[in-house]
Amino acid sequence: SPHVRSQLGENLYRECIKTYLERNALKSVVTEDLNRVIEEITGRSFDPFFDQWVYHARHPELKVSYGWDEATKLAKVGVTQMQEVDENVVLFSFPTQVRFSGDGWSLDHDIIVSEKSHDFYVALKNKPSVVLFDPELTVLAKVDFKKSKQMLYKQLEDSSNVIARLRAAKKLGEQKDKKTIAVLKSALNEDPFYGVRRRASEALAKIRIPRALAALVTSVKQPDARVRSQVVMDIAKFYHPDARKASLEILASEENPMILRSALRSIAKYHGKDAKQAITSSLRSDSYRDYLAYYAQEAIPVIDDPSLTGEVIKFLDRRDQKIPHDWYGNTLETLGRLNRNEDNKDRVRTYLAKKTNHPNDRVQRGAIRGLMHLGDPKAIPVVASFSGGGDDKTRVQKAADVAVKKLRGEKKVSVELKDLTGEVMNLKEKNEELNTALEDLKKQIEAKEAAEGTDEAPESRGSEDP
Repeated sequence: SPHVRSQLGENLYRECIKTYLERNALKSVVTEDLNRVIEEITGRSFDPFFDQWVYHARHPELKVSYGWDEATKLAKVGVTQMQEVDENVVLFSFPTQVRFSGDGWSLDHDIIVSEKSHDFYVALKNKPSVVLFDPELTVLAKVDFKKSKQMLYKQLEDSSNVIARLRAAKKLGEQKDKKTIAVLKSALNEDPFYGVRRRASEALAKIRIPRALAALVTSVKQPDARVRSQVVMDIAKFYHPDARKASLEILASEENPMILRSALRSIAKYHGKDAKQAITSSLRSDSYRDYLAYYAQEAIPVIDDPSLTGEVIKFLDRRDQKIPHDWYGNTLETLGRLNRNEDNKDRVRTYLAKKTNHPNDRVQRGAIRGLMHLGDPKAIPVVASFSGGGDDKTRVQKAADVAVKKLRGEKKVSVELKDLTGEVMNLKEKNEELNTALEDLKKQIEAKEAAEGTDEAPESRGSEDP
């Protein structure tokens, strides 16, 4: 735990963990075993830590606020525990830090959070440009610290703290103004750590307006493939003519199959000849382990063009024994899904049926699922031959059971027949209701007639004289 490590220091923490592992090698252990080792070596009790974070539910949910009083030169940091407290969830008590920094200076102020709500006041010579709560990430907590855009800009420029820059880039993705997009673009192209550059790209994609897309498109030429891959993935999240154009340019210039993978999925969204040509070319390509061809078939469900069926079959036949079995199975499944709405499914059904005889069970399952997605009831006898088994069904048998159920449920019934059946059922119900009403009426008439025929008329009586 970062919390324990921060309290003990790196060396003492390592000694505790090493001793714990050596003593309990190949043994069953409980949390208390670790607690005892730490207490023995350090002479300090960590019961409160284990009680709060291990033996009780949840973790702290903290809302942090910051304010500055220029007259008194006081920084105010408010911390509120937002989690609902009950018999299972406690108010947490833990030490941490607040870091204040400005041009050429930095100050860490130790605090202890133990109440529902705290206000901490810190005297400073100058107003800080950046305030960080728990700067070293020592507390396992969900922290909501709303900051001004200006502070986030400064935080993103902090070369000494990569964690702060990562946090700032993520938070700036919630803004949509021109300045924020420019700051994120600068981080995307200039930050020394590739992780921050990737986070800046993600933030721009989250903004989702044309100006943010333009920042991504003009930042594609990243020397680090990890960042370049992220930028291409984020461009693919847009549906815009500029994103389409950028994806085509990437397909023409990029060599890394992983990056081309995102570009293919992006261009597939736009359909058309360019998309089909790019996928066809990739299916026919000869890359290491056929990565690019396989990534092209991943884009096929996106373009959803059955005319690519022939190219998919050629790819499978060309690389029958040279691509991993799970890839082969996935491609067979794609082939079935691609032709689900075709009127004539004979060719694909026959092809997939033959592949159910493959010696590898992953390929067999792919063929069975392909037949299931194809939705052709004529495939039921083939799939059903793999169904059955007892309690210890194989994965192939389980896949066949699911496929048979779905195929039987997808047998086509004409709309007219369905409508006619529904009308007959409605008429039958109405007829039964009418018969019931007639029976009730008949019984009422019979009862009334019987009463009139047997009852005597009452005697007439005059009024008594007094």
